Amino acid sequence: MVHRDLKPENFLFETKDDESDIKVIDFGLSKILDASTKGLQRMKTKAGTPYYISPEVLTGNYDLACDLWSAGCILYILLCGYPPFYGDDDQEILK
Repeated sequence: MVHRDLKPENFLFETKDDESDIKVIDFGLSKILDASTKGLQRMKTKAGTPYYISPEVLTGNYDLACDLWSAGCILYILLCGYPPFYGDDDQEILK
């Protein structure tokens, strides 16, 4: 399965307990991959949130690695406190 819209807002604690599990939510843009297909499956639908979307998604030719790009962007924000790309609006961020 490919989530295709990983971002901090899509990670929630299950409870308010200090030992709570973290859950991933919002699978509205996700895609279930066909396990019978050999090799990586390519996708074409442009989907995601500007700060976290991979360049391959923008070109319309990507695979499950798009979620790794999003995870890297999330990690960057957690470490630095700001996104890796700057822009005044979505178009500038995507550029």
